[in-house]
Amino acid sequence: MTGFDYSSTARRPAHEDLPRDVRDVIAGYLGGPPDHVQPAGGGFTPGFAATVRRGGAALFVKAASRSGSFVYPAYLRESAVLAALPDGLPIPRLVSSQAVTDSASGDEWVLLCLEHIDGIMPGSPWTMDQAAAVHASLIGLDQRLQMLPAHLVTGSVSDGLTDDGAVMAIFGRCAAGEQSVPFLPALGREHWLDLQGLVERAPFLLEASRIVHNDLRPDNVIIEQPSGRALICDWNFVTRGPAWADWAGLLPYLRHGGLDADALLRSSPLSGGAGADSIDAWLALLAAYMVVSGLSPEVASSPKLRAHGRFTAGIMIDWLSERRKWAA
Repeated sequence: MTGFDYSSTARRPAHEDLPRDVRDVIAGYLGGPPDHVQPAGGGFTPGFAATVRRGGAALFVKAASRSGSFVYPAYLRESAVLAALPDGLPIPRLVSSQAVTDSASGDEWVLLCLEHIDGIMPGSPWTMDQAAAVHASLIGLDQRLQMLPAHLVTGSVSDGLTDDGAVMAIFGRCAAGEQSVPFLPALGREHWLDLQGLVERAPFLLEASRIVHNDLRPDNVIIEQPSGRALICDWNFVTRGPAWADWAGLLPYLRHGGLDADALLRSSPLSGGAGADSIDAWLALLAAYMVVSGLSPEVASSPKLRAHGRFTAGIMIDWLSERRKWAA
């Protein structure tokens, strides 16, 4: 199975495409118009996201219009979460968040300015140092995330998954021969039924109340240079679930990169005591979602989204096949 380049997935508006009023606010933070703009290559949303520089000043900026897309409420939620998080966490610091009205159209924009972090995306390839850095950041976040106000943390990691009929039924349909999945290796009926059973048990196995990031992928991590510290980005999906949910959901990417995911799972205080079926149910539920995504029509505004689903489904089911000893 080949890898997936998470550094080049986004299709975003250019800085010059932003309304003049939004550009003026950005220029105000930099002391003048930027002399260099580097769009973020990672991510799957069509919102503006870029590093903007003027001389020695640099910011990472996100912007989206109220009328434009689903990105607007996502950026609003992220700004509220970042503003409520305590200082000193391994996250890019929120410098400012504000609404900006486009005087030409009357449309409202949300603008987030975050500190710029000099760093790299992990996974090219994954190293044990990168894995240790991400794990250390998740450990550091675990206790302090619990300080978030309750109104900012609703629902659970299973929302949008266990209440989606297509996700909950996909492996059963495969077992019955009603659905083929051409981007996965051939599986026997007993394997599809094993996956279906895990998905059906997920609502009971994933009940937990810890606050988690809930969208941890390689492109939502920055390995700061030269410190090697891992900073976690994109906080609009924060919710409740098992303390190990973020770590276990990221490990298939590390395993695909050649690291021993099972050893990392066992050695972590986040996941070392978790039941094997609970971990497997989480992986199966995520894989079911990714299979459904991978089978869905392509999205013009996010041309790599479905490929991400197909890739992620594959690496999750590959790990599950080993954990469930299907070849034995």
